[in-house]
Amino acid sequence: MVQEVFLEVWRLAERYAPDRGRLRSWVLTIAHRRAVDRVRAERSAADRVGRAAALEERSSPVDGIVDG
Repeated sequence: MVQEVFLEVWRLAERYAPDRGRLRSWVLTIAHRRAVDRVRAERSAADRVGRAAALEERSSPVDGIVDG
């Protein structure tokens, strides 16, 4: 993730405005946003997997079939 942050800093370097704050704060803000995005993406993926498992559990194709 550190590499991703540095890549983003490099890509957005022209947006840095020294009159708006320190470079360190700007970089840490980028890192924080990246971390929050990662946590949200992982949570969203886990939620999707959970919903898919619940749906699959409820709609089993063998419901009602009795082997006999």
